[in-house]
Amino acid sequence: MTDVVRKRNYPRAPVDSPAQYRTPAGSQYGARTGNISTGGVLLIAEDPQVLPHDRLELALQLPGLHGPMLVRCQVVWITEAPMFAGSRVHGFGVQFLDLPDGDFLALAALVENYVRLWERGTTPSA
Repeated sequence: MTDVVRKRNYPRAPVDSPAQYRTPAGSQYGARTGNISTGGVLLIAEDPQVLPHDRLELALQLPGLHGPMLVRCQVVWITEAPMFAGSRVHGFGVQFLDLPDGDFLALAALVENYVRLWERGTTPSA
């Protein structure tokens, strides 16, 4: 797992947290995070109603942060087929746009903490 987490442009942390996003049409949906980095996040949602290149407003409820992190992002990819047989659950990756310095530093610390725990063979919930 450590190789997968570290061998990307941005190290990723396997964080499962609630998220809310607003589409360009103004509709709001709930999702869960699958993993997160300082560059973006994998979101998992039932029937997500997004397309590649859509710009979203995203509210993330991340562990260790006081209140939601509000960020603008752009959909980079979306799974063509549901992630699980018989479901309507899709994953889609978003790239953060104009991430404020304070949010970047908070995400960097969160990711580094998760990576360290994975390297030790533990999980954040342990």
